[in-house]
Amino acid sequence: MKDLLRRVMPSSLKKWVKKQVLHNQPTPTWTYAEDGMCTMHIADFLEDKHFQKAYAAGKATGAWPEGDLHWRVYTALWAARQAWLLQGDFVECGVHLGGLAAAILTDLPWSKSPKRSFYLLDTFAGFPQEHRVVAAEVHRDDYRDDVWKPVQAHFKRYPSAKLIKGAIPQTLSLVNSTKVAYLSIDMNCAEPEVAALEYFWPRLVTGGVVLLDDYAFAESYRRQKDAIDKWAAPLGIPILSLPTGQGLIIRT
Repeated sequence: MKDLLRRVMPSSLKKWVKKQVLHNQPTPTWTYAEDGMCTMHIADFLEDKHFQKAYAAGKATGAWPEGDLHWRVYTALWAARQAWLLQGDFVECGVHLGGLAAAILTDLPWSKSPKRSFYLLDTFAGFPQEHRVVAAEVHRDDYRDDVWKPVQAHFKRYPSAKLIKGAIPQTLSLVNSTKVAYLSIDMNCAEPEVAALEYFWPRLVTGGVVLLDDYAFAESYRRQKDAIDKWAAPLGIPILSLPTGQGLIIRT
């Protein structure tokens, strides 16, 4: 019937019908519109006081000067809460000013688990030259300032945080942990991201969570996504691509 209508209906009538249908549709009421994502889905986590406190702690680091990213932080907090139920340390590769790490350190009861560590790895001075030339182009000129001292000062309030300064993969062996429950990767460059995955995957406990911050955020990060997919495919590792642009892996 649809094919018949297409053949017999004049083009002018088709345009009129399409216009009426489109104009009579209700305008969506966005519940969330930031960080490259708009949705009308329920987003009541935004009103949760516990989430607001954690988000405020992350924002206080100055890590997100270009705009808010509540849903991305919410996803990271969910991943961290799942990992908290397991035995193992937390690791973040790609920290800069530490917004996500500060949110997680505020959200979870670290004082009740004093033997658990959160390792934070970064150069704290931008890309090494060998990585800058192959990093996501939108970030090649970012993170040039040396933020080591202010990050050290800020994270003194979190006893569980272990800062490791230097380039990856050279610094990976400085993570003194054989069991990892949470791994966050955000280096805007394929080579160190894959190196971190290769190193920590055997150390990730069953049920452990890997959060890939830029996995499918935009075409600018395509090289990273392709490299991670290439690493994951022969191991049979499924990666969930999230509407926030993040990627999620659960160790089985």
